[in-house]
Amino acid sequence: MGGTTNHESADLGASGNKGDLGGEPCFQTKRGKIMHSKYADRFSSDLAQARADLLNEYFNCQKEMSSGEYRKVVGSGLEEGDRSIMYHFDQMTLFKLASCKKQIDQIDRALGMIKSGNYGSCSCCHNEIGAARLRSVPFTVYCRDCQERLDGRAKERASKVAC
Repeated sequence: MGGTTNHESADLGASGNKGDLGGEPCFQTKRGKIMHSKYADRFSSDLAQARADLLNEYFNCQKEMSSGEYRKVVGSGLEEGDRSIMYHFDQMTLFKLASCKKQIDQIDRALGMIKSGNYGSCSCCHNEIGAARLRSVPFTVYCRDCQERLDGRAKERASKVAC
C-alpha cells in the first residue's frame, strides 16, 4: 500500500509536503507563549541557509562591481551613452547590495530572537505571529495586523511628503 509511513506523516504539515511542520508553532506557558523546539530548529536552519545564500550573492555582487568586468563590455566609457549605462549598472548594483545587507540584518535579528526564545512573538503587540506568516516571511518581527498598521502609517507619511 502506498503513502507515507507513520514517522513521515508526523512531519507532514497542512500542505502535505514532507518537512512542512504545519500547525501552530507556539504553546502557552506560565511565562507566556514560547515556540516548540522543532519549529525553532526548522526556522533557524531555514534562516541560516537563506543567510548563507544572501552572503554568497552579496560577495559575488561586490566582486563583480570591483572587478570592472562590465566596464570592459561597455567600452571606454567616454561616450555619453556608455557613461549612462555604467551609472545605471552601478546604481542597480548598489541597490542590490543594500537590499542583501538589509535582508541579512533581518535574518540575524530573527536568529537572535530564536536564541533568546522571543521568536514568533510580535515586537509591537507581543501577540503570537501566525505560523503561516512565519513560514512565508520567517524574519518578520511583526504580526500581520501590526505590519499592516505600520505599512499604512508609512504610506500616509509618504503621501504627505509628496504633496
